[in-house]
Amino acid sequence: MKGGLLRVLQQPDSSGGHFQELLLKGVPQELVETVKYTGPGYAIFMQGSKILHAVTPVLEAREPRYSLVNSYMTRDVFLRDPTKYHTFLSKGFDDRKDVVPLEYARHKAWRVKGQMKYILDEMAPGATPEEIAKILETTSEELKTSALLLREQQQDNAAFVDDGKTDGRAEAKRGAGRKGGMQPVTVRSKL
Repeated sequence: MKGGLLRVLQQPDSSGGHFQELLLKGVPQELVETVKYTGPGYAIFMQGSKILHAVTPVLEAREPRYSLVNSYMTRDVFLRDPTKYHTFLSKGFDDRKDVVPLEYARHKAWRVKGQMKYILDEMAPGATPEEIAKILETTSEELKTSALLLREQQQDNAAFVDDGKTDGRAEAKRGAGRKGGMQPVTVRSKL
């Protein structure tokens, strides 16, 4: 196979402030390692949202290349939800467009159900009106945002995604001062 090399930034955490700094200054090439696989069938496990990585384009191969991404999340419905609706609609993903909105809505319904179940079954008497109101407001905002995303009236693109559907903020953050280095890639899946 020619191409298809996994390049990984050897840095403990590329999220948050570290990631923003990399966007502005560029990726130091001396910290980029190319993963060398022993042969077909080998894989790597990593928390891709925390590790800056990219795959070079496959230029030539004997057979199709398959990618499998397992996504995990906490069962705590009160923690920030990292799910991005746009990732299921991005170019290069083969998720069925007639299934994606419903699956996303089911995910959000599961979270809201958990938050309401907490009020119904677990919230202790004596909770302040402010504590109760905060949960209701947060849940309401999550539902409102989800509805806007489904109607394509709002975008939730991450700043490093370049799939042509950004709202302009990503381009501004990516702009001046960025040196060479790893570029965003389109992921293609045949599964």
